[in-house]
Amino acid sequence: MPIATNATASMQACIDACNSCFQACEECYTACLNEPDVQARIHCIQVLRDCADICAMASQYMSRNIRRLDLLEKSSRVLNTTPKYTKT
Repeated sequence: MPIATNATASMQACIDACNSCFQACEECYTACLNEPDVQARIHCIQVLRDCADICAMASQYMSRNIRRLDLLEKSSRVLNTTPKYTKT
């Protein structure tokens, strides 16, 4: 069944990218939970969960044609500046 959409091609590309990012974050943090050193990965898991939530919300907002994405952009910038996980 085709999807009725008002999204422009560039917006649809962004929705698709957000959905892919959401899936990647979900898969990665699920994999982290199955690692033997899960305690050492807590910060990484938290960042991945936040990223997945932001990607899902951005996709939802764009699907609803909401143009005020500036708050989500600020949130994603914060995640991008969060110190990366490093194994010690």
